[in-house]
Amino acid sequence: MITVHVPAMTARADARVVSASISDVPGVRTLRVDLTTRTVQVTGSADPAVVAAAVTATGYAVEVQSLAKSPVRPNSCAATLAPDRIPHNNPRGVPVLSATPRTFIGATTFTVTGMTCAHCQRAVTEEISAVDGVDSVSVDLPTGTVTVTAARPVDRADIAAAVDEAGYALVP
Repeated sequence: MITVHVPAMTARADARVVSASISDVPGVRTLRVDLTTRTVQVTGSADPAVVAAAVTATGYAVEVQSLAKSPVRPNSCAATLAPDRIPHNNPRGVPVLSATPRTFIGATTFTVTGMTCAHCQRAVTEEISAVDGVDSVSVDLPTGTVTVTAARPVDRADIAAAVDEAGYALVP
């Protein structure tokens, strides 16, 4: 497995560009993108120098961290992706909820993982705003929180599904 550190890969848009460049490299079997550590793990027979060159050609600086041969663990800190998939920062691929009441009315604050930029903020805001019953959405990037206001009952599972659709996950 090849692990490539891409320090400037801070948003989903960056991850898409980086994964698209790597997926074009001959011998790439799977990609694992982890925005929290800003790394991409590549399996297959690809040449590490070619992988690094592909990412560098897109304008991102890279550091090849390891060339260890180890299996990809699908349930580790990032999702295992086929090269044609868009990177997703939810390791389970399902909404994550705590044991709080199922619905809420009024202002409720949720913690969301993986939001780092205005694009993240916009994606989460648009998806949550589309949930039936939601009146307003406020995203605070520095704290990673989203405050949702509703005048009538809104199901927390619907909020979790909307955040998942945007490519992020609620913290239980």
